[in-house]
Amino acid sequence: MLWSTVRLTCLLGVALGADFGELLLEGERQLQEAGSGASPPPSPTGPPGMPGQVPRIVYAAYVRMVASGNVEDFTSAKKSQMASAFAAKTGVSASNVVISVSEGSVVVTAKIITASAAAANSAANTLNSELSTSAKATSFFSSVEGGVTVASVAPVVSIQESVIDYPPPPPSPPPPRTGLSAAVLAGIVIGSLVAAASLAGCVVFASGRSSSPSMEEHKSVMLTAHRGDV
Repeated sequence: MLWSTVRLTCLLGVALGADFGELLLEGERQLQEAGSGASPPPSPTGPPGMPGQVPRIVYAAYVRMVASGNVEDFTSAKKSQMASAFAAKTGVSASNVVISVSEGSVVVTAKIITASAAAANSAANTLNSELSTSAKATSFFSSVEGGVTVASVAPVVSIQESVIDYPPPPPSPPPPRTGLSAAVLAGIVIGSLVAAASLAGCVVFASGRSSSPSMEEHKSVMLTAHRGDV
């Protein structure tokens, strides 16, 4: 009876240890499948007009002219030099001058951003004087490498624009976890130790039982001894 109970206990210990590790592995597999199946959401862009945001007013003098040549002639370096020419005449930083070039012969536009409406009006008046004729407009860009031949210039006007500065989008979420977590590895080790300990106990008990004589053998020896004495 005792041997049967111990044997059952050993078998249960081994089975529980194996099942414990298997359950943890299965849970980890399900978590990994769920994480790999769902792609991370894209980084959101700034919505049009978030609540609480106040538009920022930008003041500028706006120039539009037609130049000879091709759009490809107006490289980044050339547009940078043109921006410097506008900045020098209007008293603003070259970084506040936006030069754009488009097809239609060559349509050149410049937006000189100022600190106030009054400064924009002053810049527009200055440029209207400097660019009053095609010849004067061509001479205006004498500092630009290769020059700019201006065919016509529209009147320079001051403008104001409403601009909303959007906050940068939040960072993308981290990629899903891969590999076994520390908790699962610890569970596997514990389950393996439980199974190994149970198995070792069974082996030790079985070895001790096989090496010691059974109750029936004791009875036989005792009975033989008594009979011999008689």
